[in-house]
Amino acid sequence: MEDAPDLHLAVGHELRAHPSRRRARRGGARARGPAAAAPAPPARPRRRRRGHTAAARREPRPDPVARPARRGGARLGQRRRHRRGRLRRARRPSPGEGARRVALLAGPSRVDADRRRPRRRGRHGRTDRRRAVPDPRGPDDRPDRRPLLRLADAAVAAVTADGTGAPVVAPLDDDALALLAARTGEEGLAARWSRPELAGHRPELVGVVDRSGRTSAALVTARPHTAYLKIVGTSGDADAAAAAVVTVAADRGLAKVVWEDRTGGEHRAPSGFTRLTPPLRTDDPRPPSGAVLWLGGRPPAEPSYYQQRTPVSCGAVAALLGDDALRRSGGGAARPGPAVTPEDETALWAAATNYPACEPVGLGVALRAARPGTALSVLLDADGPVMLEGFDAEGAQWRAARQGRSRARARQLGLEVDARPSGVPALRRMLERGEKVLTVLWLERMMGIAAPHWVLAHGVVAGAIVVQDPWVSDAAGESWVDAHLLPIADEEFDAMWRLHDGRSRGAVRLGPRAEG
Repeated sequence: MEDAPDLHLAVGHELRAHPSRRRARRGGARARGPAAAAPAPPARPRRRRRGHTAAARREPRPDPVARPARRGGARLGQRRRHRRGRLRRARRPSPGEGARRVALLAGPSRVDADRRRPRRRGRHGRTDRRRAVPDPRGPDDRPDRRPLLRLADAAVAAVTADGTGAPVVAPLDDDALALLAARTGEEGLAARWSRPELAGHRPELVGVVDRSGRTSAALVTARPHTAYLKIVGTSGDADAAAAAVVTVAADRGLAKVVWEDRTGGEHRAPSGFTRLTPPLRTDDPRPPSGAVLWLGGRPPAEPSYYQQRTPVSCGAVAALLGDDALRRSGGGAARPGPAVTPEDETALWAAATNYPACEPVGLGVALRAARPGTALSVLLDADGPVMLEGFDAEGAQWRAARQGRSRARARQLGLEVDARPSGVPALRRMLERGEKVLTVLWLERMMGIAAPHWVLAHGVVAGAIVVQDPWVSDAAGESWVDAHLLPIADEEFDAMWRLHDGRSRGAVRLGPRAEG
């Protein structure tokens, strides 16, 4: 039975040797199989080195500079790239995004039904992601705002027990306006709200459906990096539309909602809103009226508003408004007449200017001469001259000499120049004590202009500084309602409160405790 490993069972149940074995035993030329293979030559023995074991030679030493192997290989990298691409596409609003969101005001749509339908299973039991319906909600793509109010999953217009629906927020575009006009049945809505000048402030549509199925909407806008929403117009029930805007603003953590009326008083302010005092002066021949609703805490006092007449007189106007606000709050004897006049604006700017802007020390010296009874001091954490960027050597030299004379004049008048660094917490403490602070902001974040600008900080609310901005951008569709009682979040104010170098800060304190 020496051939037992190579035997197989024949048809006649006889044990026979495999043909290859039989040919190999006969020595045939066609012998095949293991018996015909030539023996392998013996392996060459390895040379052994003294002092090293065989195990140490067989195991390679680890390379200290070798890079670790990439886990997952090329497929993992491809999946990661695809995932990043999907996230970017989800954050980028498509051209019809506004229309899709406004369409949700009518209730569950086919998109909602498809999204609720279970996904088809693939060949290997996994979900086929190629047939997944995109979510029309999408994240907020506005870098200057907090996240949008998330739309409901199935029926955002589902009416609750009290008869109010969940607000729907959509970016303003032509498709959204056309669809909203069809929902409300209001003629001329698309023409009235199609305002290209508002594009810089990212306008939005806020809509809501009541129990009877009636759609009410509002067009809202706001300055970038600020803490408010402005209602430009309403359609349907004004109170319902304003309430929806208040809900959205509260969800974003904003400080207030303002209402702008350009109808000449034909429409009343929404319920809960307080009328604003008309401005002393604006460039608008027919300035709109306004109303405000603060969303939390004690509202600040309302000072007078005056729009600057020239692009460079912001410091003079802010100083005169601050002096008037301080006197109205009990910080000095009241002055007869309006707070600011064009003559006062021109005279104070001419005395304080560093051609063309006003620097902090020069503005403090000029205000001390114009209002001798006002207690004030200067905050400037820079040793040398400031605001000289953009001038040639000769222009910077004589402007620096002018600032040197202003510092010498401040020492003669006993005007303190505090060089200690300032911050928003210290500013809040000053305002809570009743002081008024003129601050220099860098406008690039709020207005898209790389230039310094003076504003009056006069109050605080929860998480924000309230200022009076004498500048109004007519090209961006603004009015005095935007610049009056303007709240700026603390972190945004901290980022804007800079001079051109990005490090120094300048301000002028007004109040009894400003000196000493």
